[in-house]
Amino acid sequence: MELPSLILVFFNIDELSTGDFQIKSTFKESKFADVQYNKSVLFEEVANNLTDYFKIPFESDGSKIICHIENDTGDSHDEVNKKLTAIIFSKISNIMNNDTIDIDSLFLVSIFCLRGSVDFTTQFYTLDLKRDNESTQFISSVMRLCSMTDLPSYLNFNFRDLQPQYTKGEKRRNSQLRINLRYFWEKAGDAIKLINPYKFNQLFANQNLIRDYPQNNKLSEFFDRISFYREKVLNKRLTIEETNQTRSDLFNEGQNSLTRRNYQVKIIVRDTTDDVCAGCNNVYNIDDRSFVQPSTHRYFFEYHHVISFANNKSQLDIPDNIVKLCPTCHRALTPHRSEVNYQKKIIKNVLSSREDVQSFVETYLHVKNREDSIDRVYELLK
Repeated sequence: MELPSLILVFFNIDELSTGDFQIKSTFKESKFADVQYNKSVLFEEVANNLTDYFKIPFESDGSKIICHIENDTGDSHDEVNKKLTAIIFSKISNIMNNDTIDIDSLFLVSIFCLRGSVDFTTQFYTLDLKRDNESTQFISSVMRLCSMTDLPSYLNFNFRDLQPQYTKGEKRRNSQLRINLRYFWEKAGDAIKLINPYKFNQLFANQNLIRDYPQNNKLSEFFDRISFYREKVLNKRLTIEETNQTRSDLFNEGQNSLTRRNYQVKIIVRDTTDDVCAGCNNVYNIDDRSFVQPSTHRYFFEYHHVISFANNKSQLDIPDNIVKLCPTCHRALTPHRSEVNYQKKIIKNVLSSREDVQSFVETYLHVKNREDSIDRVYELLK
């Protein structure tokens, strides 16, 4: 699969009772459209358009549009998620310097074209995340993938789990990934016209309703909110008292105003990886190598680019290339500061610490085994 179809599958895949998967699209008539349509004819047209655009087979039965995906390997949804994320990261890394490819547009079309809907009131184009598919793994992957784009400046993560109706079980609505409507129209409008002329018409016929809307005030705003959801809300059965306290925590959390893209990436690594040193966790107790920070009650770590950031700043400042290290290990990896064998031992531990790190290093460096990876990472230390 090409990158657009991989992203489409990642955000829209359903696991069936048979163990296979599918991605499905269906939509209703909208009061914002100024054209009528024959549902069966339109769905057939959209199915053909999706097939042509994403190069994967879609079919329509007149009421829905479906692409069936056989699960030949017997993977679980989370396992498929991990594989898709790794492949998407690899493909994005290969096009980061290609000025002819608009990564934001590519992501917007692939994420929102299949099931997204327009909301002129809130000025967002929205996508309901599938509640059955939501997991810590999935949310972590969403954060990591979005960090590869400029979309976080325009994205909003909307969850309703702390609302009174939700906690009472009266209206358990899905979480939503929402994009600034003006940004979506400018970046993805042309592609939506090719895929779904009816959805395009809703936007085109109501351009006067699409207002200029400010970007997120702080670069970390989207990540802070989705990280909060992942850590404190997702899959937790909160009591009324816990819900009230969590709601209070949400509205009172301070926002970091740093504006470097690097901060986005560090948030992802901070909140989606274990609080252990990737270099010496299997040898030393963390209490002997770091300390607990009073402001966060978490151990202090430094963030280390496995393949040195200086080798390619545009492609290497991504979560799959960053690990947490204790201060001792981080300093030991400075060139010529410690013995070669000791540095290679730390690198070996780092590569073993996370599958995504090992996968990225092997893909980026075009190596096929652990020893070659260690040697190449060592050679690239800066």
